[in-house]
Amino acid sequence: MGTILPASTSLVLRLGNSVSFTAQQQDIKAETGYRLGMDATLNGHMIETHIHNSPIIGYRQWEVNDSNRLNFDYTTRMLDADMRLSTDGSSLALYTEPSKEPGKEWVNLDVNDLRLEEWLGKSALLPPIAGTLDADMRLLYDGRGIDGRAQVNIADFAYDGHHEGNVGLDTKLTMDPDNFSTQLDGRLNWDGSEVALAYGTLLGDSTKGAPMDLTVEMNRFPLSKVTPFIPGNLLVLQGDLEGKLMVKGSFEQMDINGMLQGDSATVTVPLYGAMMRLDNTPLMVSGGKVHFDNYRPVGLQRESHHHEWRC
Repeated sequence: MGTILPASTSLVLRLGNSVSFTAQQQDIKAETGYRLGMDATLNGHMIETHIHNSPIIGYRQWEVNDSNRLNFDYTTRMLDADMRLSTDGSSLALYTEPSKEPGKEWVNLDVNDLRLEEWLGKSALLPPIAGTLDADMRLLYDGRGIDGRAQVNIADFAYDGHHEGNVGLDTKLTMDPDNFSTQLDGRLNWDGSEVALAYGTLLGDSTKGAPMDLTVEMNRFPLSKVTPFIPGNLLVLQGDLEGKLMVKGSFEQMDINGMLQGDSATVTVPLYGAMMRLDNTPLMVSGGKVHFDNYRPVGLQRESHHHEWRC
């Protein structure tokens, strides 16, 4: 693949209440990396959209069903979708189905063998990302509340040139349309092992001002997977992390309490060529602070009697 130049975009307006546009990007060899055309029409209280056939994404030509549509009724906030793209073993489908419950519909998203480097690899806002994405989402939706499950798996995930392995996320989400209270049950799988889970109230009852009440557990979470996401290669982490944290309050003011414990954990600071092995003593967390009481990183001469680090 070549270097993508800034997008050359054409916008064609039609008379009435419709608009048609095509966005296209080419590299220095004038080869098309991306081309996407779409029609949008305002029809009464419905916004109707339709993708032009044979879009190009990541230098590959995709086929889209002729009857594809993504319509949104802005009075009921309901969707009417049937959009299916496919090419060379990769596919993406977004579609709605009626449910047995009156006034509700199923919103489904199926993704198979989607190459992340084709969709995100040329983003100016992100480092190089690669991997093969599979996803299965089923949401019961009534225009306000949702209740469903999403399973996402990325095989051979790589971030900024670092191989991260196989990642899986299984999430159940329920939102009450009357008070917007949102319940979460999410589980993170890495290379075949469940390493973290979060469950509880993500958003509380807005009518009562109730805050979040979320529990986060870590089970031999591999710290090395975090290293590529630390900017500037400031720290290199190794070993595992275990613990349980209770998160309450709001996103603006969280109250975090619980316990963290390293297992053969090490921290390396490449800038100074220094490395220390962390003690396996459990660390208590209260009020959003990690307390280092009688804690001694192995290899350091001076013992730390009492320190606090803010989360």
